[in-house]
Amino acid sequence: MSILNFTVEEINLIDIYCKPNPPRRTATKTETITRIAESYNFMDDCMKEIAMTAAMKLSYLSDAEFDKTVFTPAE
Repeated sequence: MSILNFTVEEINLIDIYCKPNPPRRTATKTETITRIAESYNFMDDCMKEIAMTAAMKLSYLSDAEFDKTVFTPAE
């Protein structure tokens, strides 16, 4: 899977949850998915859909792919 398969919204969300101490990524793929899931109840319906698809796409990445992927948020 390529970074190109993630939407801008998904990349922004992943960036938030995989970098609890910006600017360095400190979360693993599993930790990032868990953090997204733990926040699910606090999201509106639109954000829940983005979070769900982002977590699903992350689950398809290998740990090595996740580690070398740069999730740069849109400005």
